[in-house]
Amino acid sequence: MLLAVAACGSSAAAPGAGSDVPVPPGVTPPFMPPKAAIATPPAGWIAMPSVASAAIEALGGGPAAGKGAAAARGAIAGDAWGEPAMGCYAVAVGFAAHDAKALLADVKAAVSVRDVVEPPAQGGVLAFAFDKAPWQGRVRAVIATGEVTALACFWNDREPAACEAACVGVLGSLK
Repeated sequence: MLLAVAACGSSAAAPGAGSDVPVPPGVTPPFMPPKAAIATPPAGWIAMPSVASAAIEALGGGPAAGKGAAAARGAIAGDAWGEPAMGCYAVAVGFAAHDAKALLADVKAAVSVRDVVEPPAQGGVLAFAFDKAPWQGRVRAVIATGEVTALACFWNDREPAACEAACVGVLGSLK
């Protein structure tokens, strides 16, 4: 689960890289339509489909699907929003997964993780903060039987206090 890293790690779709790169024709996520109302973005945040596409691709649901364990995740849905002038972004995705520990291990392989709260048993909510310069953020992932709905909210160093405050509301809106 590299949703935040996917959104900010891809130079072509990295928030703050200059512009929101449009999704090429035929690359709109055919995997499944985005889940309605995964979360509610703050007022004024705009939809960022290329960031959502980058996250979906990193999770194994995009053009690179068919490689390794990520391909076993199956259909992936996603939405992304942001306030680029402030450096604030959020990515919400839904995908197949069964184990919070495996999910957390995937993330730890790509970013520095702290403040981890793991669900006590199979299912529940996995929450953590992460850092990968110049980004930092928080993730909440609801793990149900065979399915994960995850929300990452992250920011760069432009307006970190304002973004972190906005992210508290976004993460609290996860359904």
